[in-house]
Amino acid sequence: MSRPRIGIISYLEENKESVFRFRQNMINEAYTSALLESGAIPSIIPSIGDKEAIDLLLSSVDGILIPGGEDIDPSLYGEESEGLSQKTNKDQDLFQKDIILRALDMHKCIMGICRGHQIVNVTLGGKLFQDIPSQVPNATIHKDISNAYTTSHAIRIEENSMLRQAVGSAMIKVNTLHHQAVRIPGCKLAASAWAEDGLIEATEDRERRIITVQWHPEALQDQEEERERNLRIFRFFASLARK
Repeated sequence: MSRPRIGIISYLEENKESVFRFRQNMINEAYTSALLESGAIPSIIPSIGDKEAIDLLLSSVDGILIPGGEDIDPSLYGEESEGLSQKTNKDQDLFQKDIILRALDMHKCIMGICRGHQIVNVTLGGKLFQDIPSQVPNATIHKDISNAYTTSHAIRIEENSMLRQAVGSAMIKVNTLHHQAVRIPGCKLAASAWAEDGLIEATEDRERRIITVQWHPEALQDQEEERERNLRIFRFFASLARK
């Protein structure tokens, strides 16, 4: 069976420790490791403005993975900033939005993680909570940075969803590193998992082969059972990309 090739969308970051004033296209090694372990071949799609080059890169992959990162500019989902978003980068938002739309036009499989989950939703017309603690009464703790590599809370998974098919369980425990969340799902996206407080933790579209999750499945390493369940999401994504 052929191994699907997955393009990971990089982000530009200044390396302040270098003597050279060059920004770097960055990706987290945990994504490449998870994809390799799932039978896929990862490649990097750099943040560049050459649309012809982007189209050529996208045509060479079977799917794309949009990773985690900083907050999304509220103007992308038709709202004014309420001073609650942290370190936004509108140029990066627009670049990723364009990548997602081009990938959909090419019928590529799409996976979004954390920020990726949110930018896919915004690209398809959805909206976000700009800040869970101040906008969602009685919300559980969703930004548990100290436990990035282990689980913080449980989520409930929709019975007939792709995510349920992937993990094989109605409930799993996840890590949680976000203060924003999907408020209204985008066009044709169905919510497929919820936290204990009712916040959406995953969305999907079976027809367009889109699956997104709010947590970081690639980072769960400290608990073997949950690590295996979360790796199944990458394996399922790889199987989607093969079709």
